[in-house]
Amino acid sequence: MEFITPDEDALGDIALDGMKTLVVDDSPLARKHIGRVLGNLGIRGIAMAENGMQAVGLIDSTFFDLVVTDYNMPEMDGENLTRFIREHSTQCSVPILMVTSQGDQSRLSAVQQAGVSGICDKPFDTLSVRKMIRQLLVA
Repeated sequence: MEFITPDEDALGDIALDGMKTLVVDDSPLARKHIGRVLGNLGIRGIAMAENGMQAVGLIDSTFFDLVVTDYNMPEMDGENLTRFIREHSTQCSVPILMVTSQGDQSRLSAVQQAGVSGICDKPFDTLSVRKMIRQLLVA
């Protein structure tokens, strides 16, 4: 039911008007799903990238309030994208939510050390994403 009816009050007191979010995933289906979940939370300004390299170009030209990225992608994975954002972009403090099915703890630890703000299992449910986005945006 959450995917059918937009939940405009999902993040309550957090202003979503004008919020810009970048979704990075090599799977068109995953990008569409993540975009739909974010849209159902009331987030309207959603840009999409197929991989980290494409995301770098968007980050260089557009300010984002939130980045949601996959871990495993060709050309530049989510860990390297996170490192780029934290170390080389003008948006080094943007919240980054990593969405992954990766179970290897050493790789997840490396992602955390790279500076990811939160990690969410893939596939994810709307309630988990809502809670995590609230924590990232209020922090």
